[in-house]
Amino acid sequence: MDQPTLLPARRIGPDTDLFCTHVSFPGLGVGKLGLHQLPLERTWLLNPGQALDVGNRRLLALRPPVYDAPETMALFDTHTRHLFSSDCFGAVLAKAAESAAEVTAAELREGLALWATIDAPWLAQLDRKTLAAACLPWRDLRPQRVLSSHLPPAEELEELLYSSLDSARERTPFVGPDQQAFEQAIRLAEPALA
Repeated sequence: MDQPTLLPARRIGPDTDLFCTHVSFPGLGVGKLGLHQLPLERTWLLNPGQALDVGNRRLLALRPPVYDAPETMALFDTHTRHLFSSDCFGAVLAKAAESAAEVTAAELREGLALWATIDAPWLAQLDRKTLAAACLPWRDLRPQRVLSSHLPPAEELEELLYSSLDSARERTPFVGPDQQAFEQAIRLAEPALA
């Protein structure tokens, strides 16, 4: 998880456990999680490469091959073989979909590559061999389903997911709008806001 601000502690269910890295934990890092309202006995600190037994399954903590912050961590559920990929394999899509299979391959490939250039602009600094090595541990898991924070559930799309990361590596990193573009957008929006 690396989007903890989306889940304020007061809105998490009373029996919910929280898994995070030391970087997310207040007092030990940036404190993004704001755990002040969450009982510490329900907080589990995991580092990539560690696993946690949770009943009939193990959750493996993994470092994504592509990520935007040091606290980003993925989880692999050994029972369901679902990979919770955090924001790795996100995509910018024109419309919402229930499943990644509902999106055309071309649109999905373009959306995945665009997302990666925005979320991980450093990807352009990697060579193909380094990226392939970073992806290999995930490939070896052979997940049944990939669940990203920024993509509809994906099944049987592994090659498309990985090739899109490689495609993003070859692109110019995304550059956001500057102050001039921001001011122009404000001027264009003013009539609609009035």
